[in-house]
Amino acid sequence: MSLLQKQTLDSFIKSVGKKTLNDYSEMTGIERTRLFRLFHGAPMKLTEFETLQSFLFEKGGEVIDWKHVVAQRQLKEQSRDQKISADLSIQIERSQRLSEFLEDLGQRRAA
Repeated sequence: MSLLQKQTLDSFIKSVGKKTLNDYSEMTGIERTRLFRLFHGAPMKLTEFETLQSFLFEKGGEVIDWKHVVAQRQLKEQSRDQKISADLSIQIERSQRLSEFLEDLGQRRAA
């Protein structure tokens, strides 16, 4: 389950309290079987996200600043990609040094 989806569902439950899936379905217009799937990790559709966010906005609940969440996720992905690039660069450098060492060792033995 994505962070954005988890925060949205947590805010929804916090706003309306623990109720049955039938109650949640009546409040939001989202089918109860679909809500069950969402609460158990199925990916949320954009329309469902918008529906829940609109409901939270109307009820004065905690609306998710999705732009901030998306920006945070992008920063994490960039830092992960940069770390992978740095690790790969180190491995390439080690491989080149090992190749040079083995080549030099082979030349010494030939002489």
